[in-house]
Amino acid sequence: MDVTCVTRNGITVLRADGDLDIATAAQFRRALLPAVAAGDVAVDLDGCTWLDSSGLGVLVGARKAAAREGHVLALACSQSRWLRVLELTSLHRVFPVFPAADDAVAALAGAS
Repeated sequence: MDVTCVTRNGITVLRADGDLDIATAAQFRRALLPAVAAGDVAVDLDGCTWLDSSGLGVLVGARKAAAREGHVLALACSQSRWLRVLELTSLHRVFPVFPAADDAVAALAGAS
């Protein structure tokens, strides 16, 4: 998995390209936790080719860490299979979910 991190309008955008699973969850956590400690973050899942419970666990843990700091962790996803996973696990009620990273950045930047 490749993780890229950019800042747009003061919002950190992390993009996961590849599998987000038990083999890569620790790598993703190491990139995500410092970002949510510093401010609002949008995670772009559109490059994700596989997402298992380990990956979901990293997202939930990071959301809790963000909330403790008064920050928001949003998800950007247009892939129907990952949107379905979020719905089946009710995580679409826990995270703000946007169809694209630009939409997440606009919403988070507007809320700041």
